[in-house]
Amino acid sequence: MNVISWGHQSNRIDIFYVAPTDMSNFNSNLEWDLISITARKSTDKGGWSTAADHAIVSYDIIIQRKPIYYLLTFVLPCFITATIGIIGIFAPFDDAGFRQEKADLGLTTLLNMTVILTLIADKMPKSSEGLPLL
Repeated sequence: MNVISWGHQSNRIDIFYVAPTDMSNFNSNLEWDLISITARKSTDKGGWSTAADHAIVSYDIIIQRKPIYYLLTFVLPCFITATIGIIGIFAPFDDAGFRQEKADLGLTTLLNMTVILTLIADKMPKSSEGLPLL
C-alpha cells in the first residue's frame, strides 16, 4: 500500500512513518492472520515536474488465510465423495442386476456433493477459530 501526496512535492509536504508500526487499534480477524507489516520511505520524481520530487511511504502488509474452515467444509467432503464415486465405478458387478446399484451409488454421490457445497457451506460461519460440531 503506497501513501503519496500527488498535490504537493516533498519540499511542501513530507510524509513519514513511525517504526515500529502502531498496532494498538488492530482487531484480529477470524478468517485471516496478520503476519507482518513493514514500512519504507522513498522518493519519486514525477514525469511532469523535474523541479521537486514526491515522498512515498510504502507499507508491505502480509496476511495469511486460515485454511481450516475450507479444508473441513470443502476439501475433505469433496475428497470423500470423489473416493466413494471412484470406488463405485470400479466395484465388481455381475449380470444379476447389480449395475443398477452402481448407478444409484453414482447418483447418491452427486446428490451428496450438491448438498455439501450448496446448503451446508452457506449456513456455516466462515471462521477457523471454533469449529462447529456439525
